[in-house]
Amino acid sequence: MKSANRFRRLFLLPILFALCTATGLYTALISDGWGDVVSWITLLVPSYYSIHLLRRAFSQNQLPK
Repeated sequence: MKSANRFRRLFLLPILFALCTATGLYTALISDGWGDVVSWITLLVPSYYSIHLLRRAFSQNQLPK
């Protein structure tokens, strides 16, 4: 049971980022109008969250040395 939790905790966020990014890129290629809005949102979510986590790590001095 611990192994499944560890796997999920380690890989869940990168998998979600990859799916979100792939969806945004695919939507940007094949659609117009609302599809452009969807693509922008799905591409901004991983970027925003990554910047948020990086800022939090800088403020708490949790960066690897």
